[in-house]
Amino acid sequence: MGSPVTIIRVALDPSLANWGGMTGNIYRDLGAKGYEVAMPHPKRGTKKFVKFAADQVQEVTHV
Repeated sequence: MGSPVTIIRVALDPSLANWGGMTGNIYRDLGAKGYEVAMPHPKRGTKKFVKFAADQVQEVTHV
């Protein structure tokens, strides 16, 4: 929870394509269904909570 993740472009269906390449924080683990991710809202400073399958997110690693 709270881990930063990047949304993978190639794994997205068309309804989620706008989120591809963006980074958000895992808000809730949905088990086998994936994750609910807190994403920065594109037009406002508030967070938008979006559900993604587990294969659509990649943990951000800092080197």
